Amino acid sequence: MFFFPPCQECEAICSRIGIMVSGRLKCLGSSQHLKHKFGASYEVNIRCREEESSSCLHELRAALGSGELEEQHRTSFRLRLGHCVDLSAAFRSLESLKAAGRIWEYNLSQSSLEQIFINFARQQQQRDDDDHQTTAAAAVTGGGSGAGGGGGGGMNEGE
Repeated sequence: MFFFPPCQECEAICSRIGIMVSGRLKCLGSSQHLKHKFGASYEVNIRCREEESSSCLHELRAALGSGELEEQHRTSFRLRLGHCVDLSAAFRSLESLKAAGRIWEYNLSQSSLEQIFINFARQQQQRDDDDHQTTAAAAVTGGGSGAGGGGGGGMNEGE
């Protein structure tokens, strides 16, 4: 497995990039192809006053017509925008919020290769967690009924 710590280096020196998850190749192509196919198209990172975070989020979603909340921390959040976002409307909304003093700073950018990698890793972690919960639930269910008949009668016989 080859691993390039900074994804920017990988973009700069590689013409084709592959991402493997659990030993399986999930995607292969140029960085732009991967960003277009697996990325969110655009992401907006916003830092605002704590008391304004929920109203800013609501207002931006209304103005942009979309926006899935990816992460939120006290005074910052990241929205994933769809492929059909109107960039001029997005910048107008962000600039008006900034001019009004409701947000301190923002960054609107195309999804990064690093974010795509993180999304694949997050999906794998969720699958692993789901598999673990299913296995644990099967063990609890299977352990209570037992194939020995009577739902644990063997323990009573030994007492």
